[in-house]
Amino acid sequence: MKASLVTFRVLAFILMAVLAGMMMLSWSARMPCLEISSLPGLDDGQTVLVRGLLVDLRVNDGGSESLVLADREGAASVWVFVSQAIRSLPSSYAHVGDELRVVGNLALSRSGMSLYSDSDSVVLLARAEQVLTVGALSSHWELFLGDDISVSGILMQTVASSGPRLFDIDMERSLSLSLDGGWDDQLLGRTVTVIGRLVLDEESMSLVLQATAIHA
Repeated sequence: MKASLVTFRVLAFILMAVLAGMMMLSWSARMPCLEISSLPGLDDGQTVLVRGLLVDLRVNDGGSESLVLADREGAASVWVFVSQAIRSLPSSYAHVGDELRVVGNLALSRSGMSLYSDSDSVVLLARAEQVLTVGALSSHWELFLGDDISVSGILMQTVASSGPRLFDIDMERSLSLSLDGGWDDQLLGRTVTVIGRLVLDEESMSLVLQATAIHA
């Protein structure tokens, strides 16, 4: 009898999670996905759907989490406060640099803007290595400073630099790399993913990605 009751509760929980996911998909399918930069022009309390890069994630006392999402390009960012619902909270599956989609209620004040959401309304769209670019780092470098990230770009050696640089696909923006043990010259000129930590070189006052791995 006890085993049957436990099985019933597990199945009921799974069904609730599936229904919540279906409701989330149905709700978000009817809403336009907005840029974070457009939120200040909306009404306080309005329910919105946004997508952005995860640049910060904090676990709060009481079982909630605080996220910061940023547009891929531009300087706009927003705090997102996520309460526990049926699905797992973002900290169990999301990492800095990943792209998330969130449905939440907009709160506007003199100090800024924020979104109030729950774990059923947050969806992982893409991993950092698929969406985080040198251009995005250039726009939000101060938000990624000190973070361990995965970023994609074209590995190039320039005359002016002593080591390789990671370029955006448009070849207009680049980032200095440091890698203990050197790098594989066969990767030069290829699109690669670099795993490392973004730091500020105080001597040159330039950004450096301290790479732990580079792979095509």
